[in-house]
Order: sequence, then C-alpha cells, then structure tokens
Amino acid sequence: MAGGHEHYASGDWMVKEGRTEEFITRWKDWLSASAQGVPGFGSAQLLRDIYNPNHFISFSDWDDPKMRDRWKNSPEFAQGMARVRELTDDFSGGDYVVTVSV
Repeated sequence: MAGGHEHYASGDWMVKEGRTEEFITRWKDWLSASAQGVPGFGSAQLLRDIYNPNHFISFSDWDDPKMRDRWKNSPEFAQGMARVRELTDDFSGGDYVVTVSV
C-alpha cells in the first residue's frame, strides 16, 4: 500500500469502440483536476485489460473515507465523471477498505 492508505475508490469501465485514447486523456485530466490537493488523496491508477483493450479498471487510494466521500460528492467529481462516462458503454464503481496485505 502506497503511503499506508487503506481506503480505495474503484471503477470498472467498458469504453466505446474507438474512444479509448480520448477516455484515457479525459480520465487523467479528471483525476488530476479533481483529486489533487484533496486531503487524504494518495494516488490514482488506470489499468488496461491486455486481452480486451476497451476494458479498464481504476483505483484511487485514500487515508480517510470521509475525504474520499467528500471528493465523490464534489461538483468537480460530478463534472469529470460525466465527461468520462459519455465515452463508455458500461461502468460500475465501488469503495473498498484493505482487509489483508501480503
């Protein structure tokens, strides 16, 4: 766990055919603008499925679930999410806490 963060937000994204590069750019711009400088934010990663290049998983780590939830309820989050979601066919998200580390 980077920096000892134990709380995570995650997204499972299925991007529309031909829109992956735009999706990657929008996702990066959204996270860079909305989460940087937010107390409790650690980092964010976007992972691409090597067998299905339209499928992505994202994770952001947080040291405080209240700060994560404040971020997720912010106008900046909502605006960025809307811009990213318009490039997807499907999305599901969730919040997680570390249970075991090896």
